[in-house]
Formats: sequence, C-alpha cells, structure tokens
Amino acid sequence: LTELFDHSGNNIGTSYLRVSIGASDLDFEVFSYNDLPPGETDVNMEKLSLDRDREYLIPVLKEILAINPYIKIMGSPWSAPTWMKTNNNSVGGSLKKEYFDAYAKYFMKYVQGMGEEGIRIDAITVQNEPLHPGNNPSMYMPAADQALFIKDHLGPAFRDNNISTKIIIY
Repeated sequence: LTELFDHSGNNIGTSYLRVSIGASDLDFEVFSYNDLPPGETDVNMEKLSLDRDREYLIPVLKEILAINPYIKIMGSPWSAPTWMKTNNNSVGGSLKKEYFDAYAKYFMKYVQGMGEEGIRIDAITVQNEPLHPGNNPSMYMPAADQALFIKDHLGPAFRDNNISTKIIIY
C-alpha cells in the first residue's frame, strides 16, 4: 500500500481510487448492501448494511487514508439490489422505475455510511459498464435512464441531504 499510495521517494502516489459499491465481478461472492429474501422490499433502506465492506474493504481504505489522507475515492455499483431489478437477478436486468427513489436512498446511505467510517466518497457513478449486462453482478442502464434517475431522484436526494459527493455519468 505504501508503494501505491505514498507520495514520497519512488512510490507511485496514487491520488484517485475507484471502489465498488457492493460486489464487483471480481468479488468472491455477489452481494449488495440491501440483499433480501425473494418477495421482500426495503424502499426506505432500513436494512441497508455496509457490514460486508467492514470485513475487508473499509479496513484497507483506512490504511490507505493513513498513508495518503488526500486521496479521493469514487464508488461505482455493478448492480442494484436484485429486488429492485426487472429480472430479480444479479446478472443483467434493469432498475425498475418504481425503485428509482429507493436506489437514490441506497446511494445516499452508502455515502453517509462511508462518511461515518471516516471515508469521504468524492464521487459516484450510477452504474459500472451500463451497457454491458453480462457480468455477475451487472445491470443494464442506458443513458436516458441514468439521466432521469440523476435529475429526478439521486440529485435531489443528495441536495436535500447536503451530500456534496459528485455524480458522474458515463
């Protein structure tokens, strides 16, 4: 970690880091921060938990921040929780429009939760590889859906809750 994130000597001094929001296709197991049994929903994110990240990711991010407290961190999800998706599956599917508000709360609680851990999230994207629904996890989210989600749901949620995290669309 010192070689990657420290700015002294011959170290690399990485200044920006992207982490997955929930599992990526490189994780050992697929998970979101709000996994529920089939048929259940949690639109207020009362069951959202960062516990999976407290096991590995959060401790490493704290080590990185101890080495380089100026590093900026961006979060990107590979998928929404399966109960929010059209196919109820971690692979593919799209975000159901009736869960746009819930997904905005998901991001909001993620940013706030990481902040409570001492980890400031500088920016988020709303979807990793939004036009590639073949990974596990993954989710199809075309630009029109991303724009609607950000304009009418995520942007207002961040604004109303004084969240300064940038929202990046690609």
